Amino acid sequence: TNYTSLYKPILDKIIREKLLKAEKCILDGEILTWHTERKEFGECSTLKTVAKANGGVLPRNEKGGFNTRASKLEARASKLEEDEADRYILVLHLWDVLQIE
Repeated sequence: TNYTSLYKPILDKIIREKLLKAEKCILDGEILTWHTERKEFGECSTLKTVAKANGGVLPRNEKGGFNTRASKLEARASKLEEDEADRYILVLHLWDVLQIE
């Protein structure tokens, strides 16, 4: 499943703020959540909800619906309360730049 639409907000921020000056690149890393008050990384289960709260969209299948896996992720992600999602931000933990042009 291509999750680009879900994490597009953080990718847009990298481009908008020119955090990486390149026309094209391949990055090796992981998108995580950061709890701004507790100053710690969030659990994996917070990722989809926080991404959606920041403008991300779950991927859809060819028929316009959510695929089975995305539906399960959606249900799991909804466990995080919406007001709690405001206390998290998306962060990119970058390990390596594999290619840059």
